[in-house]
Amino acid sequence: MKKAIICIAVALSVVLLASCYWVSGFNSGSVRLDLSALGSKGLYDRYARIWLVADKKIYPLGQDKDYIQKLIPGYEEVTVTLEDIPVGPTYRVWLSVVTQEVDGFSTYKWAESVAFPLSAGSEVAVIFDVGDLNSSPFTPIIDTDGELTRLDKGLKDVESYFGTIYATDGAKLYEITSFNTSPYIVSIDAPANHVINSVSKGINGSLLDSPVANTNRGIVSYNGDGSFDPPPPVSDSLGSLSVLNSAVGYYPGSFDPVLFFRSAYSWGGTAPYVEASPGDFIWLNQSSGKVFDLQVTNDLSGYAYFATENGAFRFQGEYLAKLTSGETPNVDDYKDAFRAPARILSLGLMNPEGEMLLMGTENGVYEAWTIWGPEIISTPYIVDGTQGYRIRKIATNSSPAFAAYLSDAYLFVWDGNQGILEKYPLCAGFPGRITGMTWYYTAVSGDCFLIIAGDEGLVYTLYN
Repeated sequence: MKKAIICIAVALSVVLLASCYWVSGFNSGSVRLDLSALGSKGLYDRYARIWLVADKKIYPLGQDKDYIQKLIPGYEEVTVTLEDIPVGPTYRVWLSVVTQEVDGFSTYKWAESVAFPLSAGSEVAVIFDVGDLNSSPFTPIIDTDGELTRLDKGLKDVESYFGTIYATDGAKLYEITSFNTSPYIVSIDAPANHVINSVSKGINGSLLDSPVANTNRGIVSYNGDGSFDPPPPVSDSLGSLSVLNSAVGYYPGSFDPVLFFRSAYSWGGTAPYVEASPGDFIWLNQSSGKVFDLQVTNDLSGYAYFATENGAFRFQGEYLAKLTSGETPNVDDYKDAFRAPARILSLGLMNPEGEMLLMGTENGVYEAWTIWGPEIISTPYIVDGTQGYRIRKIATNSSPAFAAYLSDAYLFVWDGNQGILEKYPLCAGFPGRITGMTWYYTAVSGDCFLIIAGDEGLVYTLYN
């Protein structure tokens, strides 16, 4: 494979000093920087993080991290070298300056280079100047109870529920209140022999609304008092299945719940009746190819939308109600397929004036109105600006209208109040690799927060 050389010059005022060192060699690429910073080694030191992005995807620079991180000591030379950069892709370089806090990192400044190609044997200089630096709009969530410690765990998911934020690192559930003023964090151990995969809005064994932990052994509801429901779990009759996500919907009039779930290679749900206990719930557990995502409607129709490697479809909760009543309906009669111009990987729903389905695909985000009839959705249309990006996650808030779309290298945020689509590179202050997103809306103030979990903790930013 032909290689090329990248040389980066960084001129960041006092934080980083300008310098560029050429490294020869036709079959290798290199990045070398001369760095200096304020402060001494230890708490509040600053570090440089360097990413390489190839064709809208992060080019891996290590086994555990997407970036290289180097301490910027007081006026000492630090050299960073990246080797074997292949010719072919179009590249960008990202730079962020992070500060070592008590128990984690905060992004101080960040910058993104223009796109550039490489040719065999070439030497390309990428120069950041002080005017290229941006302040991060994302604020880490800090626990202010007792010692000042950061929630810097390797988090797997985050969810908002009736004024409280819930996050998990697998071993614990974190209940977070007043996250944007004086955060208070309570940690709750996962049930014995359970690993929490995600957190979602669901129901408990009494069919009441409840936050739930989706675990390697099923769905367990959280009581809100520092403890999980005692056995049996909500999914007792489903068996010891590793549930990746679950969601609850309702039927109009009776408001009877319909609970849906997805695992790695199956999907299904149950329509429990009021007198039943979890051990009596009758579940559908349908084998499938890989199941990417699940979304449940807010329109009291009892519908769920699934995205799988074998295609996307809407599933009618009526099937689950018939199953519970003792009937044996045909699953395929209750599945309605829908498509986008590219394979669907993630889903979102918004209902400001109806129900809009958002479809994250291998080539951007598509929107379509849900409709009655055999077509299920109207003709999908692309969200301009997302073309060419593989969209892995979607998080929405219906009123006011906000949406976040996560690609392999960028987070897009649709601000419905301003009518604009913002685009942030993943060096802009996110907590490592993003694992979950949720919106938190307060009707009194009109503030809407985007909260993001990652393998380095939890951050938020405000929209209003």
